[in-house]
Amino acid sequence: MIKKIFGSTTRSFDIEQPVQVYKRKSAIQILPANDDDKSFKKSIKHTFKTIEDESEIRKAIEQNEFISHIITDNRFQAISRTIYSQEVQAGETIIQEGEIGSQLFISALGEYEVTTKSGIKLQFDDVRVFGELALLYNVKRKATVRAITKGKLWVLDNQSFKEIIERSEEEERNELVSFLSQVPTLNTTNEDNLRFVADLLSPQFFPTGTEIIKEGKHADAFYILRAGSVRVKTKNKELVTTLTRGQFFGESALINEESSNETVIAESPGCECLTLSRKYFIKHFGEVSDFQKLSVTNQLKKLSISKDANFVDLKLEHFNKIRTIGAGGFGSVDIIQHKTDKNSIYALKYIKKYKYVLQEQRDHILNEKNIQLNCHSPFIVRLYKTFKDTRFLYFLMEAQLGGDLWRLMYNKRRKPFMEDDAKFYVACVIEAFEYLHERGIVYRDLKPENVLIGHNGYVKLTDFGFAKIIGTNRTNSLVGTPDYIAPEILCNKSHDRAVDCWALGILIFELLTMKTPFQSKSSHDTYKLIMKGIVFCRFPYFISSKCKNLIMKLCSKRPVDRIGNWRNGMKAVKSHYWFSNFNWNHLKAFIMRPPYTPKLTGPLDLSNFPHCMNNPASVPEVQTSTWDEDF
Repeated sequence: MIKKIFGSTTRSFDIEQPVQVYKRKSAIQILPANDDDKSFKKSIKHTFKTIEDESEIRKAIEQNEFISHIITDNRFQAISRTIYSQEVQAGETIIQEGEIGSQLFISALGEYEVTTKSGIKLQFDDVRVFGELALLYNVKRKATVRAITKGKLWVLDNQSFKEIIERSEEEERNELVSFLSQVPTLNTTNEDNLRFVADLLSPQFFPTGTEIIKEGKHADAFYILRAGSVRVKTKNKELVTTLTRGQFFGESALINEESSNETVIAESPGCECLTLSRKYFIKHFGEVSDFQKLSVTNQLKKLSISKDANFVDLKLEHFNKIRTIGAGGFGSVDIIQHKTDKNSIYALKYIKKYKYVLQEQRDHILNEKNIQLNCHSPFIVRLYKTFKDTRFLYFLMEAQLGGDLWRLMYNKRRKPFMEDDAKFYVACVIEAFEYLHERGIVYRDLKPENVLIGHNGYVKLTDFGFAKIIGTNRTNSLVGTPDYIAPEILCNKSHDRAVDCWALGILIFELLTMKTPFQSKSSHDTYKLIMKGIVFCRFPYFISSKCKNLIMKLCSKRPVDRIGNWRNGMKAVKSHYWFSNFNWNHLKAFIMRPPYTPKLTGPLDLSNFPHCMNNPASVPEVQTSTWDEDF
């Protein structure tokens, strides 16, 4: 099609790299690709450390602005136990530029030097974290690190790290669900709904003596005790009861807004509660009576699994290749023409099978096929049929001859879009997201390069290599494009459709400014800014307050706070006042005038694509494996 093909040029932040503002963005993906396959996990070994060792490790992590957001206090103890020591000799290479990294290092003793092929060089002898991107994904190192003297390192393996994060997150969520299942107001519903409620809970600390709820005052929140205890009293009775960890109070606030008939006071040395306000609960679920009847699973629509009769008998030999319009390490995209029906023009994407054998990304390619083949939305590029031979897998797709949104903005216009124009393109993406999310599909790779322009000027979503059917569940893996990755993915947390809401906010910003809000000179700095959040971004003066408000709501740091991730999904985004004068019915009826309509001279006008050459030497080897039997 009209994009980079599966190329995953990853960047490390070991050495900063200058930014190229108009460079097309590449995706990254952690390995192994099957993010829900636990078979790769190994048993975690614990290593003894002294109090001084743990203090040294903690200090190094806290001083690293990026990794401190990921290894938080509640995770530190479990992760610290898996960090092991490694002695190094003078002259020993710890990290080699160009090799795939899978470990984070902390220098404990010794002196070290950092060099690159480009000549960048520095030395250090303090306690510091380096090589930290390796915790997130299997990245090529951008520098060489050698020991100048004999020394000692602390080492954290990325698979152990990932397992601890997943395990601790799941254990914590299960504990919260267990607490919630004891609440009469909530326990008449199913476990899936309780998991959604668990995501809404926010920790809050109350010092000794704090009156969390006061008798006679309006009570507007529900509380679960996570640590410490509280004393419950009334005017007539000094002590009614004492509540401890796992117990709850204020649950009636979820049902009505009546005054409390009790006072709840934090006891020494203070207590931590998980809180949920009535207003917040209603925003996500409606009234409690609505919540009790809610079945999120049953609300999901199903994909229309069917074969298009017009394509059943088509074979590759029925087509002539016109030109290659995209090429990358994983394959290429050609525009092809039916030999007898000259008006039948398609895009044929073909990928090298051996790449997926070597990199174990088979599930992703099968996901792409199964999802896109069965998506029937006018805002999603159609996949009509797939083929295979001993070297390639082929996708016969709808051709969008207008190019992509990235090329339109950066190569043709060379200037950002005005808000009304950007609004049209964003609306098309929202329609695509609404279709996907209603069917329990998360997309995970939004960017202008993946938004294709048709002959009529309307745009469609393409490249479903990272898409996945998750239903009401979550998924784990670091996939996506660095500038568009949501903070929960960077933190190795499980994620859902909220990551698409985040990416939508980033897209709006880029269309209006020709840069992403967290764009920096290196991936490291980009990730640090993402972890800080959108509230620290500087918005240009020409972005309207309405638009800024929508971006801020889409890019809320907490996934549950993002507009589009509430109970009414993308309908909430459509109802936002930035779209107050936008006619959604006209858009869906294709009677709205697009900002740009490509001037095509005919079905073979490929002027909106770059000229790409296939390298004969890159013909892949024959594959005899049977992993693609169902392709």
